Amino acid sequence: MRSERAGLAANIGCGVLSGVAGTVVMTAFQKFVEMPITGRGDSYAPADFAERVLPVHPSSPEDRKGLNYVTHFSLGGMWGTAYGIAATAGLSGQKAVHTVFATVYTADTLVNVALGLYPADEVVEAGLDHRPRREVRTGPGDRCGLRPIPRPRPVMTSWPAASSARAVTAR
Repeated sequence: MRSERAGLAANIGCGVLSGVAGTVVMTAFQKFVEMPITGRGDSYAPADFAERVLPVHPSSPEDRKGLNYVTHFSLGGMWGTAYGIAATAGLSGQKAVHTVFATVYTADTLVNVALGLYPADEVVEAGLDHRPRREVRTGPGDRCGLRPIPRPRPVMTSWPAASSARAVTAR
């Protein structure tokens, strides 16, 4: 039990670090490659989310930009946390990445629609343009040491009643 808790803590810690590191990579790619090519401006979706769910209201554009980055990197760490939990549950590699993506992306989309941050009729367009990159950023957790925690196999101490009944009736 103690090693399972230690493994969970280690996997979550490593997941958070991987998520934040992936957010750094994703943000740098967006800022220096994607945005200059597409001409897209800065997104303040993370700040919008934080302002909706927390009692914070930045008083200046600089404060809002800071809130945006803090929220963006916190959400990245949370994606990594989900990956660490998946690893603890026995998932690894692409299976863990796909499970985390499907679970967290769905929850993220539903929460943002419920908060009125995404128009319900534009959910696919609003989400699928950049979120698949998060799948890539949580993947490095495998190289950080995120591994499924080996669990002891249960030992059968007695035969199930149904098997005994069949054995008795077969005689």
